Amino acid sequence: MQMTVLSDPVVKLSQEQLDTLRKAFRLSPRETQIIALLFSGITDSAALAREMKLTVGSTKGILSRVYAKGRVSDKTQLVLACLDTLGAPYA
Repeated sequence: MQMTVLSDPVVKLSQEQLDTLRKAFRLSPRETQIIALLFSGITDSAALAREMKLTVGSTKGILSRVYAKGRVSDKTQLVLACLDTLGAPYA
């Protein structure tokens, strides 16, 4: 699977990569969407909420569920877990 680098460190995940993550972590469509947004460079909870047309509280709840499913405790660890799952190299 090839990732398209838009601008460092922003990465656009392919649908195949998102499907891989959805299956590996058993994610809902909203949870998958939040991962795609994180990889696109939107990391602030308020910005995520605006993009998803949800409240900040709802967005934080979704993030908490994704953290639990990925067995991580923050956004950085989540991105690294996703990269690891995809077999992507990172420094």
